[in-house]
Amino acid sequence: MAACRVRRPWVRSIVRAGLVLPLLPGHLLESALLRQEASWSWFASAGPVAAAWARRAGAGLIYSTSGAPSAHLAGWVCARLTGLPWLAEFQDPILFGNAQKPGERLYNAFVERIVAANADAVVFVTRGAMEQFERRQSLGGKGRVIYPGAEPVQAAPEPRGAGSGTLLIGHFGSLVMGRRPGPLLDALEHLARTAPRARASVRFWQKGHCDRQSRRELGSFAFPEMLRVEGAGPQSESLSAMRRCCLLAAIQHDGPLSSATIPSKVYEYLQTGVPVFGLTRANPELQSILVDLGHIAVDLRDTGAVRTALRAIYDEWRREGCLRRTPKASPFTVERACGELLDAAAGAVSRRSVRAGETGLEGCGSK
Repeated sequence: MAACRVRRPWVRSIVRAGLVLPLLPGHLLESALLRQEASWSWFASAGPVAAAWARRAGAGLIYSTSGAPSAHLAGWVCARLTGLPWLAEFQDPILFGNAQKPGERLYNAFVERIVAANADAVVFVTRGAMEQFERRQSLGGKGRVIYPGAEPVQAAPEPRGAGSGTLLIGHFGSLVMGRRPGPLLDALEHLARTAPRARASVRFWQKGHCDRQSRRELGSFAFPEMLRVEGAGPQSESLSAMRRCCLLAAIQHDGPLSSATIPSKVYEYLQTGVPVFGLTRANPELQSILVDLGHIAVDLRDTGAVRTALRAIYDEWRREGCLRRTPKASPFTVERACGELLDAAAGAVSRRSVRAGETGLEGCGSK
């Protein structure tokens, strides 16, 4: 943070080194002994500071929301210090597997026990995440799934791609940390080899950040003329670009995380009215959402299914001159999500009132 305030790069490097080097021995010791993710101790200072702010503001609810487990420990500390009801929202699921460090597994298990025992309401953004949590800890009816949603956008004035002569497939968002274009590129290459005319009429438009592996896959694609790769842009620009596409590709993370997550970009896709081609992985929840709303979903690990689905899309586009699939309107809006979150907050306040009545305790926001 201090280095970011310095404009000259060489001075910034000196400032960063001067601040980091004295802390390095402690960091190495922490990493060697605890083998924990970097933000684990954040709750120790954040919780008491949040409690002080809550008292000054006359808050009535503690709301912890983050992908980092430490945020929920901070919420717990704050709720204990203030006596206020506590709502914990998991933006990302807490996963347990062989890839995790031993200290991280113990820490995450501790966080789950604290949340299950003390939170007055627990919100998840997918049903898969809640089910995984409840296999390890009982929530006693406090758990709730709230899909985030997106703001509605104006519908496209005509069928996508009509008269354009190009089947434009767009992917808007990052291709990083396990989310790879490989399965779609394989299907595109197979299409180009089995239907040579597709080389001139099909384009894949990637707009967003790419990590080294994704750049390598895009760079080694056999038919580079079929690709259009750009960096990230403003959200308003991306929404306009989405509506110019014939098809939007939703690509999931190719790992265990995918079974309990839904890419946030999917909710924006669903509001555009453009057909979505979902490449999912072990996620019947996302597949069901897409199919029920009139979109397409296949498992990205099934090479044959991805190839067959893309060929069917291409054949429809060639036959009709555009994709005339008209998906249903998406029910997943920000307004709906906010209403459900307020309902969950009201439930948390009600549960805490019952508990306070049983114990005779009052919080700092009590009347």
